[in-house]
Amino acid sequence: MGSIETLTIRDVAIARFNALLFLRPADPHSLQ
Repeated sequence: MGSIETLTIRDVAIARFNALLFLRPADPHSLQ
């Protein structure tokens, strides 16, 4: 199942993107 590697990389990218939106602090300027 070599597809797992691709899904993992993609899952990580999506997870990080969602984490920034969902877990973003009260102060948006903090990220910048």
